[in-house]
Amino acid sequence: MDPSRHTHVMLVSFPGQGHVNPLLRLGKLIASKGLLVTFVTTEQPWGKKMRQANKIQDGVLKPVGLGFIRFEFFSDGLADDDEKRFDFDAFRPHLEAVGKQEIKNLVKRYNKEPVTCLINNAFVPWVCDVAEELHIPSAVLWVQSCACLTAYYYYHHRLVKFPTKTEPDISVEIPCLPLLKHDEIPSFLHPSSPYTAFGDIILDQLKRFENHKSFYLFIDTFRELEKDIIDHMSQLCPQAIISPVGPLFKMAQTLRVRLGRGAAEGMIVSREVVAEKLLEATVGEKAVELRENARRWKAEAEAAVADGGSSDMNFKEFVDKLVTKHVTREDNGEH
Repeated sequence: MDPSRHTHVMLVSFPGQGHVNPLLRLGKLIASKGLLVTFVTTEQPWGKKMRQANKIQDGVLKPVGLGFIRFEFFSDGLADDDEKRFDFDAFRPHLEAVGKQEIKNLVKRYNKEPVTCLINNAFVPWVCDVAEELHIPSAVLWVQSCACLTAYYYYHHRLVKFPTKTEPDISVEIPCLPLLKHDEIPSFLHPSSPYTAFGDIILDQLKRFENHKSFYLFIDTFRELEKDIIDHMSQLCPQAIISPVGPLFKMAQTLRVRLGRGAAEGMIVSREVVAEKLLEATVGEKAVELRENARRWKAEAEAAVADGGSSDMNFKEFVDKLVTKHVTREDNGEH
C-alpha cells in the first residue's frame, strides 16, 4: 500500500455536528472512488468524540471502497471552558487565526502525498484563502438547497428588497423562485434573527465564491429537483462550477413533521388546524397528489445518486479532474 500513489484531498470542517457529518459523508464518497482523504477538524470537542465513537487513531489510514480516509485533529488553543468557545463572535476570528496556520502546516507535512484539493464547509470560509495562498484548487460543500444559496446571493448583492428593521414583513421576489414571505427567507438573513453572525460568515463564504479561481461548489441537492435554480446560479457565478451531488443523506423522519410554511419557532397550532391538515394529507384528491409527488421525488433522488445518475456523474467529473491533475504532476516529477 503506497498512499502517495493516490490522489490526495484534504477536507476541513467547522467543529459542529451539523457540519462534520455531511462533510465526512462527502469525504467517504471521495475515498470510495480510489482517492486518499484527510479529514481535519479541531481537537475540542470533535476529536475526542470521534476517537471514542469510531476507534480512530490520528493519521492512520482506514480503507473505504477503493481508497482511504484518515483523520487529523488540531488544537484551537482554548480550554474546554474558555468563554470564547461559547461566543461565536469571539470564537470565529480565533479559529480562523489558529486554523489557517494549522492547515498550512498539515499540507506541508504531507508534502510526499501532495494535496490536490482543499474542501471546506461554509463556516470555515478562510480555508479558501489557504488554498489560494498555497496554489491548491478549492471546493466548498453547501448543505442547504440551491434555492437557499440563491437567496443569500441576492441578499449579498442587494439585487432585490429583503426584510429590514423598518420593514420586517415584506415579501421577497427572486427569479426562479416563488414569492417568499418574510418568514420563508433563510432565517439568518432576517433582521429579527438572534443569529445574524451565522449569516455574516455564510456571506463571507459567498464572497469567496466570486473571488477565487479553480472553484467547485458542491450542493447537497440533485439537478432534477432544482434544475432552473441551478442553471440560474451557474449564469450568475460562471467562475464557480456549481455541482449538485446529493442527496448525501436520507432526511430524518422527525424533520418532516411540519404543518405549515415559514418559521415554526413560537407558533401554536390549534387542534382544529391539525385535524384539517391530517385529513387533507390522508383522504381525497390532495392526498393522492401528495403521495404521487412523494413517490416521484423519491425515485428521482435515488436515480440521481445511482451509477450514471446526474449527481453521480457530477461527482465522477470532479474526481476525474483531480486524478488527471495528480497523474500530470507525477509525470512532470512534481511533489
